[in-house]
Amino acid sequence: VQVIHFIIYFTLFSFLLFRFYERSINVHTYLYIKSYLHLCYN
Repeated sequence: VQVIHFIIYFTLFSFLLFRFYERSINVHTYLYIKSYLHLCYN
């Protein structure tokens, strides 16, 4: 029973971590593109 709980928690944690990582990557990409365009057009 403990092993199953561990697997479930691990899967949930990995999923949440992946979602958070994905979102932060998107934010960083957005900021990078924004600053790049700002430099180009100024």
